[in-house]
Amino acid sequence: MKYPPLKLIQDCQTRWNSTFQMVDRMIKNRIPVISCFAAEGFNLKLHEREWVVMDQAVNILRLFDKVTTEIVAEKSISLSKMGVLIRSLKKDGFLGNEVIFEETYEKIVCKIMPTTHETESNENEGIDESSDDEIWECLKQCHRECERTTPRANAASELDKYVSEKNLPVKENPLLWWQQRKNIYPNLFELVIKYLNVPATSVPCERIFSKAGQILTERRNRLASKKLKEILFIQNNYE
Repeated sequence: MKYPPLKLIQDCQTRWNSTFQMVDRMIKNRIPVISCFAAEGFNLKLHEREWVVMDQAVNILRLFDKVTTEIVAEKSISLSKMGVLIRSLKKDGFLGNEVIFEETYEKIVCKIMPTTHETESNENEGIDESSDDEIWECLKQCHRECERTTPRANAASELDKYVSEKNLPVKENPLLWWQQRKNIYPNLFELVIKYLNVPATSVPCERIFSKAGQILTERRNRLASKKLKEILFIQNNYE
C-alpha cells in the first residue's frame, strides 16, 4: 500500500482537540488500519455509517481546532486575535457591529483620558506665560489653543488616528509594531503594555505546571523552589 507512514494519535482528557486529532488521523489511516486488523484476524467493529459520522465531525471541528491552536500559543500574542477568531466561528463579533464598536471606543477613550491630561501637563511645564517677550507670542498662542481642547478630545483624536491605521498582516509581530509607534500613540501604548501580553487562555500556565511535575519527581523531591523556578524559566525562555 502506498500510504504515507502516519502514527495513530491517542487523545488526552484535558485537551479536546487531541480527540479531534485522533479521529482525523484514524480517518487518514482507515485503509491501512482495516487491512492490518484483517491480516491479524481481528474484527474492527466500525460500520460504514460510523465512518461517515466521524468524517463529518472532523470537517465541522477542523476550524475549531485551528482556532484553538492559535489561542493557546505561547510565543506569540493571542489576546488581540480573539475578536477576529470569534467572528470566524460565530459569523458575528466586533467587526460590523456598530453598537459594540461604540461601547468599546468610549471605554478606551475613558481609560486613556487621565494619561493624556498628564502628558499635556508635562509638555507645557516649560512655558512661562508671564514672559513679555514678543518672540514667544506664537508659542503662547499654541499653548492657549491646546488648553481649550478637552482631555477627551485629545484621547479620541489619538484613538481615531490609531483606528485609521492599516491592519497588521497576520504573521507580523504586534509588539514590534507598537515598539516602533510608542511615541505616536503614547497613551494607547500604556494600555498595550498592561493588556496585550495577557494570554488568551490558561494553557501556557498549565504547560508550566506540567513541566514542573516532570522535573520535581520523587527522586528529586529535595529540589528547592527557587532552583525549580530558575530551571523552568531557563527551559521556557532559552532558544
